[in-house]
This record gives sequence, structure tokens and C-alpha cells, in this order.
Amino acid sequence: MSGERILVVDDERDNRELLQEALQEEGYEVETAPDGSKALELIRRRHFHVVLSDLIMPEMSGVELLKAMREIDPFLVGIIFTGYASIESAVEAIKVGAYDYVAKPFQLDEIKLVLKRALEFQRLNYENIHLRRQLKAKYKFENIISDHEKMLEIFQLVEKIADTDSTVLIYGESGTGKELIARAIHYNSYRQDKPLIPINCGAIPAELLESELFG
Repeated sequence: MSGERILVVDDERDNRELLQEALQEEGYEVETAPDGSKALELIRRRHFHVVLSDLIMPEMSGVELLKAMREIDPFLVGIIFTGYASIESAVEAIKVGAYDYVAKPFQLDEIKLVLKRALEFQRLNYENIHLRRQLKAKYKFENIISDHEKMLEIFQLVEKIADTDSTVLIYGESGTGKELIARAIHYNSYRQDKPLIPINCGAIPAELLESELFG
């Protein structure tokens, strides 16, 4: 049993019941809503992993629902399905954060596969966020321990330059914490969501260094 909670939103009862039964057989917890307003009420009260929504519904479209639900839960994954498939509607759904777009009439196996991929995408996203938080916490200035006067001056300097666009040269003997300071600068800057790529220049032949770094 997987236990992930899925919300199916469709103004057609037959479709809601079909998807609910099929997904419950796969081990998912499934709730349904006949329109976007009812769906948002449920989303405010309970945590869902994925929302499967029709695109064309009375009062609120699937795209409008996607926009509203992501304001409530930015990590909630949305999948849109509709019988009015077009490139324009697909692009619009993806732009507002839909994980995927499925055209009616769909096969249940297709929905199950897309749902499985969406949950894996969400899991990896959660892991990525958790890892970034761990790295940021690890390299907070207060976690670099030293009571030496010179090191305290370095910490103050690092804090000042972390959010600038300046090029920083860190030099010192082996084992003095140069990479630790570099990571502290990176994870306390606005670039913290971008990769930090350490390169051992000593291991690269001088004649290849320029091409390795600059192409």
C-alpha cells in the first residue's frame, strides 16, 4: 500500500468515481471534488500529494485551480486532463506548474504511470530541498567554530562579501579551512540554490587548465 493522498477534481461524476476506484485499488488514499471551489476547501483542510484535475469545469478551470492551490501548498503536484486537448491549453497548464497534461479519453494505465512519475518527481524535490537546508545549516557562520581573533575578523568579512558579486581569492596553508570558508560564502549568498563546483587545480596539467575552466 502506497498511502499517498490523491485528490481527483472533475465535474463529471462517472470520471471521478472511475479514477477513485482505480487509484484506490493501487493503494492510494483518494478523495474527490466536483469543482475547483470544493477542491480548494479540501486542500486547505488536508495535505494531498497530487491533484488530478479536469481542465474545463464550471466556475473555475483546472488552470485557475492550479494557480490557487499552489498558493496554499507550493509543493502540491498538479496533473491536468481534458477532452479539449490543444497545444495552447497544454502550454498554459505547464506554465502555471502542472507536472503533466493528459488528453481524454485516457487509459487508466496512462494515468497510473503519470501519477507514479509525478510522485517520484515530488519525492526528489523534497529530498533536494531537505539537502539544501542541511547544507545551508551546516555552513552557517555560527557553525564554523573558532574564538581566534583573526578568524573572527575573517567571519565578519565573509558575512559582508557573501551577497556581493565580487571575485574572492581565499589563500592559506593546507588544512586551514579554505574550502569551508568558500562553502560558507556560497551557502550564505543569493547563489545558494546554484551548484558550487570545487576543482582541484593542482591535479590538472597547466596546459589544460585554461580549457578545462573556460572551454
